[in-house]
Amino acid sequence: MSERRPFAAPKTALVYLLGASLLGGVLIWGGFMQRLFGAYFSLGDLTPVIDWVSGMALSALDLGWPMIVLGSTLIGSAVGVSIGRKWAWQMALFASALAVLYVWPGTVVGLIGLSLLLTPSVREFCVE
Repeated sequence: MSERRPFAAPKTALVYLLGASLLGGVLIWGGFMQRLFGAYFSLGDLTPVIDWVSGMALSALDLGWPMIVLGSTLIGSAVGVSIGRKWAWQMALFASALAVLYVWPGTVVGLIGLSLLLTPSVREFCVE
């Protein structure tokens, strides 16, 4: 009988799973708070984007659903990356690039996520 090797994702994929899940959770929570209460979700000085968006005449209600969708996409694609799915790797690249627009938490986590996704170990695990 042949021995089966245990499934093991690269550590960089697991680090991406952790970071994307944290940011995704914050985005989902913030999106629900914006939809329920009609006020911007703020992390204090970490979210200067609120002033920029309100200056463009967008209300908190306008941004609630996009935050929920982006947060869900980050979490779902991160789980897919951790089990080695090609579609998840592609979606994670797209979601991480979009997360960069959520200044500052999303910028930091998005850029780190992009660099983790583009490492040879994660790319080989998911794509090849």
